Amino acid sequence: MIRYKTDILHMLKGFGYSQYELRNKGLLSASAMKALRENKPISFESLNTVCMLLNDIPVSEVIEYVPDQKENSPK
Repeated sequence: MIRYKTDILHMLKGFGYSQYELRNKGLLSASAMKALRENKPISFESLNTVCMLLNDIPVSEVIEYVPDQKENSPK
């Protein structure tokens, strides 16, 4: 399973991007921000924007792969 390493919207706020600004400047869609609030996946395009807004932070600082039980169970 791919999951976020941190609260992305909180991290963006720390870099000076409020949710209002992200939405009204068209930096992230309302659906992408809703997905982030609910800890759900976002598109690669939105993930790219997040990394760019965070001063070109590597994607490995934002998401990680963690095996879940279904992936580890024998077939």
